[in-house]
Amino acid sequence: MSQSSPGKIQSVDLIEGQWGKDGSVYCWNFLLDRTTMCNKVEVRMDDKNKSASYKTVEGYLMNSFKSFIISIQVIPNLEKGCSVLWTFDYEKVNVNVEDPTSLLQFVVDCCKDVGVYLSQKPPQLQTT
Repeated sequence: MSQSSPGKIQSVDLIEGQWGKDGSVYCWNFLLDRTTMCNKVEVRMDDKNKSASYKTVEGYLMNSFKSFIISIQVIPNLEKGCSVLWTFDYEKVNVNVEDPTSLLQFVVDCCKDVGVYLSQKPPQLQTT
């Protein structure tokens, strides 16, 4: 995603494990509300359901949330492309914490960037 949204996602660094493997830990560095943020997440992969979840284990989200998990599922469409389902599962540290609407908008904007990026690349044959 750092290639498709370079103005938003500065880097994604592998901290533990292997890229794309269950249990790996990544550090996402991104620009949110004109501020550079860092969020360390543990990844859970589910290839069968074409989904992944990212559990925050350290970073800016832990200032406002006791727990924060972002899940993504890619759902193939028979007619054209895929749909992407994003889920935010979080528990606030207290009732005064606002809902993460700016992060939600950030994800929407990144999805739009990915769509533009992929539409500009020639299709690639995938084998399993």
